[in-house]
Amino acid sequence: MPLMRIFSVPADFRAATIDRYCELNERYDSARVDETYGQATVGVLFGSGRSSNELPAVDLNALEKYVAYSASRNIDFNYTFNASCLGNREFTEAGIRQINRFIGRLWNMGIRNLTIALPQLMMLVADSKYPFTVKASTLCLVNSASKAAFHKNHGIKRIVIDEDITRDFKTIRQICEAFGDGVEMIANSRCIVNCPLKMLHYNHESHFRFGRQDIKGFYDRSCALNRLSDWTSPIRLNWVRPEDIGLYESVGVHRFKIQGREIAFRGDPVKTTEAYMSGSYTGNLFDLLSMFDPRAKTEAYQLCVENRALDGFIARFYDHPDACTGDCGKCGYCAAFAKASMDREKTEAMNDMLRSSLGEKDPFESYMEKPVVARMGHRLARRVFSAIHKKA
Repeated sequence: MPLMRIFSVPADFRAATIDRYCELNERYDSARVDETYGQATVGVLFGSGRSSNELPAVDLNALEKYVAYSASRNIDFNYTFNASCLGNREFTEAGIRQINRFIGRLWNMGIRNLTIALPQLMMLVADSKYPFTVKASTLCLVNSASKAAFHKNHGIKRIVIDEDITRDFKTIRQICEAFGDGVEMIANSRCIVNCPLKMLHYNHESHFRFGRQDIKGFYDRSCALNRLSDWTSPIRLNWVRPEDIGLYESVGVHRFKIQGREIAFRGDPVKTTEAYMSGSYTGNLFDLLSMFDPRAKTEAYQLCVENRALDGFIARFYDHPDACTGDCGKCGYCAAFAKASMDREKTEAMNDMLRSSLGEKDPFESYMEKPVVARMGHRLARRVFSAIHKKA
């Protein structure tokens, strides 16, 4: 008998959405929504891997009501306590007291599952009197069997593997063999493979809620320009098609995460989840990646990749684990499927419009040109030159 296909989905904090997930659980015998995930964004000291201003405004009282209703419908809640940096507060007595009070509040409101990125935070939770089940975040970059074993040996019950190994079935199999049940992967990722800015972007998001920052869009813009540099790049994002879920189950993955808690309250996470539960979707793959967010479907900027035209795409990665060298300029495999699933002329026209909307100059560059910043830069340069001159 095949194992259950289990899903962790972003919370939109609506009871009606929980009811719809329950309907899906009744409809599918071999797939189930096991939990929703998210965080409080109002009146809390700690952030996560997403900046709070992109998420729904939810305080701890509203969260408690949502958690209670979810539990009454037999769906768990997983609190995303997965900031990649807490400003080293966790290494101070005051910070440890704050963390213990906070996780105590979460426990008392009925939360039993946490997603965490920082190992020191995992240790604090393990050392507390609250027996949470901890999931290692995708920010932990678990991309090898040794990393999976590290987390297992430290009492972590679930791990979300690094998105960048989505098409590396050999490594995924090794991770599953090393960790066992509890390996989870993101299905509808929109990140480009091996993005050089990924961890820096996570750090920026983790810090964004603290203090004033004028340049919020620096990494978002950089990532967008990277994707827009080649019209075939949508094929090289870290997505998983619903039709290909079975291949991942064959190497040991039975838990799947639907990402997008920053758009779940605008889009349709239930419709997205059902496509993956059923293992089939006819239409635009980017409907699933954007979770049917209406803002992503404006006429001018509607990116379209025909999902069924990608049938057979993943087979090469599954059948020949070493076929992908990462040297896209010498391969052409993904480009061939781009031609089959996308309209090049329309895609390039849309990319041109998007680049124009982003502006010719990065906001950070404009910020650096402000007189006060420029003067600071000149003073710093003079100090450095002076120090070098004295040493000489």
